[in-house]
Amino acid sequence: MQSVIPIIAGILGGALFLLALIPAWIQGWRYTFLERAPKSLVAGTPHPGNALRLLGWMLAGSLFIYATAYLAGRGDFYNALVKADALHYIEIAKNGYTNLGETRYFLVFFPLFPYAMKAMTYLTGSYLLSAILLNNGFLYGAMWYLYRMGCRYYGRGTAFRAAKYISLFPLALFFRNPYTESLFLLLSVASIYYAMEGKLPLSGILGLLCALCRSTGVILMLPIFMEGIRSWRMGEIPLYQAVLWTLLPLVGTGAYLYLNYAVAGNPFQFLTYQKEHWYNGFASYPHSLVTTTRHLLQNAEAALTPFWITQLVAILLFGGLLATGGRKLHPTHFAYAVAGFYLMLSQTWLLSGARYLMGLALPFYILGRWAEKPLVDSAVTLLSVLGLFAITWLFASGIPIY
Repeated sequence: MQSVIPIIAGILGGALFLLALIPAWIQGWRYTFLERAPKSLVAGTPHPGNALRLLGWMLAGSLFIYATAYLAGRGDFYNALVKADALHYIEIAKNGYTNLGETRYFLVFFPLFPYAMKAMTYLTGSYLLSAILLNNGFLYGAMWYLYRMGCRYYGRGTAFRAAKYISLFPLALFFRNPYTESLFLLLSVASIYYAMEGKLPLSGILGLLCALCRSTGVILMLPIFMEGIRSWRMGEIPLYQAVLWTLLPLVGTGAYLYLNYAVAGNPFQFLTYQKEHWYNGFASYPHSLVTTTRHLLQNAEAALTPFWITQLVAILLFGGLLATGGRKLHPTHFAYAVAGFYLMLSQTWLLSGARYLMGLALPFYILGRWAEKPLVDSAVTLLSVLGLFAITWLFASGIPIY
């Protein structure tokens, strides 16, 4: 039975994805190539006071995380927060990339965040403090862009709740310690925001920078393309500009490939390291769901059980949100979220699926729409904080949560 359940999970997960993919494709095609109506009506405008309210929620979440990590780490704050990939980012910030020894494998980590952290240390003298200050700033910026964009398309209430939830969600720990997630979140949300505001050059530049954070930054080509082609059809820009701004994220990818060449003599060396050291490559999303379920059921190490549960719950939650509520998203948001969901999870050995999905951001609008009633909003907030406590405590205690 244990060998059958993962296959069933993969089939059901694939069906769930199709429930999101088909309407996302149809709505995206119509919006990009067929509709002649104005881009959208303005559902609302940002309330100035909500900037401080969002800052309050962000700071409260950060203090909660750092206090929990301090207690779980028994006073060893540094080692409570700096684990797994965080160690690698700090090593890159300290010593750069190399083609020698075990640290040569760190070439698979993209350069923008560790270099930003290194630059910040000239002011702080501490890599951990630099990461904390940068990531809290990046997170707040991302929350504000998510709120501003949400106000336009979904109204103030939904937008505010979406921004609040993303700062308190159980995996929001990784927005506060030395990981690239906050920077990726800020650049991706800001890029989509400016694309939908018609500021395609700025959107493309932000997409270029995002592609220097993680490989999935190139997915931003999709919303830039959709908004660019629509602007061209409306006579707002020439076609060559729509194509040009769409291709800018590839420049970021090209810069990363050049880094590989400069360090290792092979622009695709990171793929070799991914396969050699992390046993990772490209596979379909259902494969990731099957392997996650299989390892959860057949796991011989009890310490890994929380990790597999977290990843499986995150995949089902985000997939369920897109399948059941994605149709209510703006077509550009829906298309990006579905494409990102698939590509972020399509790995032969998925270990950070839950963390990657936090970078999608846009499904939180769906959650925000569902939580219009104060009682539901309070319940989602409480459950998020409880989950955040659990994940932070486990991570800081040394339980593998990637």
